[in-house]
Amino acid sequence: MSSNTDKEHYYIKAKDSDNAMPHIELAVRARKGSNDSLGLMFCSGYTSDMTGAKASRIFQFAQKKNLSAMLFDYRAHGKSGGEFDKSTIGDWISDAITVFEHALQNIEKKWVLVGSSMGAWIAAHILKKYHDNIAALLLIAPAFDFPKKLLLPSFPKKEQQKIQRGEVGVWFEQGKTPENGYLLTKKMLDEAENHHLLDNHKKIICKSPLRVLAGLKDDVVPVQHMLDCFKSIQAEDALAIFIQQGDHSLSREQDLRLLDKTLEELTK
Repeated sequence: MSSNTDKEHYYIKAKDSDNAMPHIELAVRARKGSNDSLGLMFCSGYTSDMTGAKASRIFQFAQKKNLSAMLFDYRAHGKSGGEFDKSTIGDWISDAITVFEHALQNIEKKWVLVGSSMGAWIAAHILKKYHDNIAALLLIAPAFDFPKKLLLPSFPKKEQQKIQRGEVGVWFEQGKTPENGYLLTKKMLDEAENHHLLDNHKKIICKSPLRVLAGLKDDVVPVQHMLDCFKSIQAEDALAIFIQQGDHSLSREQDLRLLDKTLEELTK
């Protein structure tokens, strides 16, 4: 690794965006394995960060197998800079691509790319741009195009009206949202449509193995939506696994063991 990746935790500069927030730094956690041909990179979900159960488990798996690994926080998430209500899906896709390019240049040339919920959508955009560098794609509870198709309808009508007026909408529901709730702006909602994947009938080509893990008790992303995400990617080696008692987070110990098992298969 280059000199700025000598430490496990460090920051890299985000690319300029249109939201007038210069000098944003993205927090990353990386390791260089002894295997010079493969790494694991994780894209977390909406309002999640690299300290979550799945992110930590992926890093632990890499340590155990002596593989390279890359975790990171999008702007306005975790320890990265930026303001949430001024950020967009396009910003977060840009952040993930910036981190992925950094990983290609400094750590490994081939990656097993793992994306959870919103991170699955972002991982699919990385796949489209860098398919030759993707050794496998693992999507957990994929939520492509979620702001308009899933998130907005969940907000109370009063909050939906605030969003349409250009104000910040907030939705909080115990057990369904983070402690501070979900925020949504009209800018985020409108900009997200530029990155929709399910509205385009042209399939995303995946030259590497594709796996999807989904919980049948997911009350955030409907099973049919996850199936639509799975079907939008064309891969010869494609398998979707549905966990009967699994929820959206898929962070129970048995879910994490399945994650380990799937990573074991994809990194052979």
